[in-house]
Amino acid sequence: MTTQASPAAHRVLNGAGDTLGFRLHVFVDNSLCEAQIFDVTAPAPSGPCGFIDYAPGTTTARVSFQARHGHQYAAFWFEVDKGSSGEVAPASVPAWAPVGLSPVDGFVRDASSNWAKDVPITGPGSLVDSPAPCPDGRAAFAETIYVAAAAIDGWQRASWLDASATPKAFALNPTH
Repeated sequence: MTTQASPAAHRVLNGAGDTLGFRLHVFVDNSLCEAQIFDVTAPAPSGPCGFIDYAPGTTTARVSFQARHGHQYAAFWFEVDKGSSGEVAPASVPAWAPVGLSPVDGFVRDASSNWAKDVPITGPGSLVDSPAPCPDGRAAFAETIYVAAAAIDGWQRASWLDASATPKAFALNPTH
């Protein structure tokens, strides 16, 4: 094992220069994470019933959420799933991403740690047609989020500082 002398600035010395103790600066951050899922809009919000009737010519839906930690010591994932088809990759952040990094998978973070992305409604890489196409431009979705604190208590990750939000559902329905 390699050893290294501690700099004098970190040692408590007596008059003879002998080490009596050490100074150890510890940063403790018990800040709670925050998570929230906002209504999808296209251009009207999904609202409490979750349905979005979108007019012909509406090309995108805004998917947004909040993933926050006061000092950026956390990571998050956000997922949109369609019916029983599974994850809609263009509307999700599938891997753990730092809350202070932006953009992530096309989602852009504002100063309040609110993330937003305009996702195509139909066509390749869209809500309705990923991972498999749905007929007539109609589909139902579920959104979930989890924010995990990076803090540890000395033995394990401080998961009691994590946050999640109640999953949200929305459905896209074209009007003719």
